[in-house]
Amino acid sequence: MRATSFSPLMKIGGGALLFITLTTLVVARAAPATPPHLTGRPFQPKIREMGQVSAERLMHIRQVLARVESRVDHDFGVARPVALTAIVYARHQAFGTELHHLEGLGPQSSIDNMGNDVHGLLPIGPYVPSLPHSLAHVYTEAVLDRLTHNLSDRQPDPAWLYDGLAEVEAGRLTGPLLCTGPHHVDFPLATIAHPRSWWKIRGGPFGDQVYCEAAEAASGIVSRWGWRDIVLLLHRARSWPGFAATLTGDRLQTVHAPAEKTLEAGTEGNGKLASGV
Repeated sequence: MRATSFSPLMKIGGGALLFITLTTLVVARAAPATPPHLTGRPFQPKIREMGQVSAERLMHIRQVLARVESRVDHDFGVARPVALTAIVYARHQAFGTELHHLEGLGPQSSIDNMGNDVHGLLPIGPYVPSLPHSLAHVYTEAVLDRLTHNLSDRQPDPAWLYDGLAEVEAGRLTGPLLCTGPHHVDFPLATIAHPRSWWKIRGGPFGDQVYCEAAEAASGIVSRWGWRDIVLLLHRARSWPGFAATLTGDRLQTVHAPAEKTLEAGTEGNGKLASGV
């Protein structure tokens, strides 16, 4: 559920990842309204400003979020958008302070400027590479939470399936992650199943690659089941554990990563995670 600012190559600790942030209560200024023709729907995303954010940037974020919401809702058969208020920060430090307050961990770099949906609030810092991909990832997680009745504002188990499905959808909308390269590392799914293990690896030097592993595994599940059947399962799901167990056969649902498999830990947290747009 926790999101991070995402750019196809900076997902964790330096790669492109989606980070959504929120800060303390400050008098906020409403952004200009998005022209109705951009979405064709009466619902318009709510945007608030924290600091001196340009009207152009606020408009851009509103437009991107409106398009993302419309397309993700369509793909998942959702008639009513998830109510989100994007809080846009002018300063990275203010973003980081609120991110830590909301999710229990701070930004992982100076370009980590996106958080997650926490109680309907989506914090966004001053610069988010690959904004559409990151917003698509984060909003998809919000839709997954609604359909599976996950009200905890916490990343569920298995983490790789939750973030993997969000990454698959973000890839469908904006293009997949670039996951090849000389430093690519393969992670067994058991090492990124439990949220705590996921966050430890995510905070390390290879954190961006957990999204690649998750997306690859989730893509395999989508290929086997078919997108339509997965959406049907989501709409019939009474909980995330039941939905995940059906898709995975309960094989990797609660497997904790062995100590020797956990890379050097970075920042650990209990928040949600989202990949980038």
